[in-house]
Amino acid sequence: MYLSPMLLHKSEPFSNSDWIYEPKMDGIRITVSKFKGKIKICTRHHNDVTERFPELFDIPIKEDFVLDGEIIVYDPESKKIDWELCMERFMTRKFEKRKLLPVNYVVWDILHYDGEDLKNLTLLERKLILESVLTDTEIVSKIRYIKEHGEKYFEAIKNIDLEGMVAKHIDSTYVVNHRSKNWLKVINWKYVDVYITGYRKEKFGWLCSVEEHGKLRTAGVLELGTTPTDRKAFYNVASSIIQEEDSNYTYIEPKIKARVKIRNWTRNNMLRTPAFDAFIV
Repeated sequence: MYLSPMLLHKSEPFSNSDWIYEPKMDGIRITVSKFKGKIKICTRHHNDVTERFPELFDIPIKEDFVLDGEIIVYDPESKKIDWELCMERFMTRKFEKRKLLPVNYVVWDILHYDGEDLKNLTLLERKLILESVLTDTEIVSKIRYIKEHGEKYFEAIKNIDLEGMVAKHIDSTYVVNHRSKNWLKVINWKYVDVYITGYRKEKFGWLCSVEEHGKLRTAGVLELGTTPTDRKAFYNVASSIIQEEDSNYTYIEPKIKARVKIRNWTRNNMLRTPAFDAFIV
């Protein structure tokens, strides 16, 4: 059984006694269902990935169910959640690689249980059912949450460098395939100052470089966050400082500086999903 998951709007940190707060997991969102003893695992984009995650075939719930949660992978050295390792595990079909990159499934909702549709129950009612039917194991665990103190919780999230925080209204029902204002995400952005050293000729993108040891190093391509006004201002200046070009990029003198926000740095020391924040003048 496949259900398109409920999605989130963006938000700033806030506190409210009618909301709960959970850590945002940096992995791959999946639903896991069991009907007539058969397990099915699907991504939020309707892809059936059941055979990729045999660890999840034995979730300790007797009756039929549908769970919503996130697959994560921990870095074996740092013990931190690692998105790149999660993607590496997701893409591999080699048994040996799967053993080296075990997944954890963090569950935050139950949508169906023992023949009953639970989506119209309140969030806290569904949480109580989940608590009563799912026992945590080394592979599958229920997400922990707190009530009311969202701003303090977000500060704690930042201190341990998690991806962010999710806020959910305690009376929210589960609306399939809907981006709800009753579920909000607060991203723990990191801010980086970069030089824009080129731009793509076809699909929009600004080439970002960072200064290291007195030299500039290419660190990624910015595709997100700019407005038409930002782009116009950039191209008005860039057209007068062109240095060279190839089939893909036009390169410019490093005279335009900007602040970008990223989720984190990749293992190759590149900007992960950079988004424009502001020009630095």
